[in-house]
Amino acid sequence: MRGEDAVASRRMWIGGPAVKRGAGAVTLCLMLLAVSGCSGDAPRTTAPVAKDLVTAAPSVEPSPSPSPSPTPEPLSPFEGDPAVQGLRAYLAALADAVNAKNLELPAFVAASTERRAALHQDLYGQLIGRYYPGPNPVAVLGVQVVSPTARNVLACSVESGYDLDKPGGVPDEEREVLGGQFEMVLEDGRWKVNRAVGNHDVHCDGVPLQGEAA
Repeated sequence: MRGEDAVASRRMWIGGPAVKRGAGAVTLCLMLLAVSGCSGDAPRTTAPVAKDLVTAAPSVEPSPSPSPSPTPEPLSPFEGDPAVQGLRAYLAALADAVNAKNLELPAFVAASTERRAALHQDLYGQLIGRYYPGPNPVAVLGVQVVSPTARNVLACSVESGYDLDKPGGVPDEEREVLGGQFEMVLEDGRWKVNRAVGNHDVHCDGVPLQGEAA
């Protein structure tokens, strides 16, 4: 480890180990019958007789009921926490930034504090030219409320072996999952990643990852 905030560029943690009518047809029939006739020498006219209005019952094809879209299961029991939502936004933006070859992607910068954004090049620069198949499938294990504007998200993160050489390609490294915590802060009305710190007390053996791309 090269200081508190310096780690290998493919690591998420800092300060820790290398780390989606029928149309009805209505038939309307109107019949109006006028009948006249003569009998002998005296003409007689029969008044026109209007037949009853005959209306066929509408024939409407039933509209197929749309099948409700299944509600996806939350990735963890903590997805309703705004700090966790902020973390997920950061991870999604990181994948977009790597794939766009632009670590200054506005969404990525906006999901980070200024302190964290200043480290992006050091942390992720070597990933430029690589491919993220989706957000890092971090497994969120819990949330610690530090203050009204600070929370720690305890998690297991894929620290290597996730990025690919190309879409549909293969990783260059063996997968490694390590435990730690994301330090989230509320800034400008939004929860942002400030630090990601390794934590040996967070054990990840057998912990399933959350939201891994198929």
